Amino acid sequence: MQRWRSDAEALVAGAVVALLPTVARYAVEARAYSLLMLMTVACIAAFEYVYRHPRNRLALAGYALVAGALFLTFYFGIAILAAHNLIWFVRVLRHRAHWRQDLLPWVIVQVGIGVLVLPWFPGLLYQLEVAPATTFAQEVNAWQLFALALGLITYPTSSVTLFAIWLFALFWSIMIYGLLRCSLQARGDEGRGDEGLKLRAFWVPLLMTGGLVIVLQASMVRYLMVLVPGVAIATAIGWHALRQRFPRHGAMLAGGVIGCLLLYRLPGIVTPPRVEPVWSELSALVAQHANPHHDTVVFQPPFEQRTFAYYYHGPALRLLGAHHYDEFYHVQEYDFTTSWNPNELDEIIRATRENQYVWVFFKPFMLRQEPFALPYDLIGHWKLGNLELFRYEIAPGERQ
Repeated sequence: MQRWRSDAEALVAGAVVALLPTVARYAVEARAYSLLMLMTVACIAAFEYVYRHPRNRLALAGYALVAGALFLTFYFGIAILAAHNLIWFVRVLRHRAHWRQDLLPWVIVQVGIGVLVLPWFPGLLYQLEVAPATTFAQEVNAWQLFALALGLITYPTSSVTLFAIWLFALFWSIMIYGLLRCSLQARGDEGRGDEGLKLRAFWVPLLMTGGLVIVLQASMVRYLMVLVPGVAIATAIGWHALRQRFPRHGAMLAGGVIGCLLLYRLPGIVTPPRVEPVWSELSALVAQHANPHHDTVVFQPPFEQRTFAYYYHGPALRLLGAHHYDEFYHVQEYDFTTSWNPNELDEIIRATRENQYVWVFFKPFMLRQEPFALPYDLIGHWKLGNLELFRYEIAPGERQ
């Protein structure tokens, strides 16, 4: 933003991308989201340089490497790459006099990206094969698209509060005003006044990401992480347009945007109080009292076994859950949405008849909001946050 716009816009964009609740929510997870943010920013910057220097072979090669790395980091990065291809196609149409000089290098770049991605192609085919069994598929409607747009700006946990609605309206109003105020065509390819940056960095990627969400029926906010840098850029450019229209209120508006984002860092004001980790406490309770020879631990939903394994420090126990998603849901054909399968209770009873105690971890998920009740004596029940732990005793006459 300092290179192509202004120092003030760079400051606003940097503050937004640093304080946006979506980043705070996902970048701290032990997943690829932090790397995704880095590669998205790098891909936007590389494309902007190529857009301004379309004959620079080194820039084209650098873009191919960064774009391939983005797609390999998170497959929703293909929305950014699709946006860049659409933008380049429009460029070729606008400069028909030398379309060959623009098109041929770009095609070579796309072939290079394909070569980088090709070794992962079998893995992509496998993921597409197992996806129906390991994801919660639902038809994406207009309300869910609105909820995604809301969650991109606000915390999902407070997406129904008036503050979240107000913050959502503030951000999207600024970005839309910037879109309407500035020219719809990128002009000034060189210099710091490039008005087409917002289109290339946010609005066209937003269009492509929305289409991808609809095609793949992906209704989780985390799939929109590729748009976060674009949100920061579009917000800064919209703020700049408003500052030009209302010079005296520019600093106040920037302070209001940043101040609202800072409020999300204060638990209990506009967001629920932070819930301290509860898995460590309940896992320690199991480690202290469970007998590795006579006890079984059941997880509902099954994939929480992986969470338990992270926090549990004790003797090896018999676990009934899903450590490997693909094997449990795709190969063994368990039901992802209802926790186990239609015969889940009978199956668990058969698997635990030989035990003395059965521990059940329950956490609400999707369609399963209530724990199943085993036909044993309930001798213990603990609840911390939204996590519950049940302890059942099997009478000697009921054991196999």
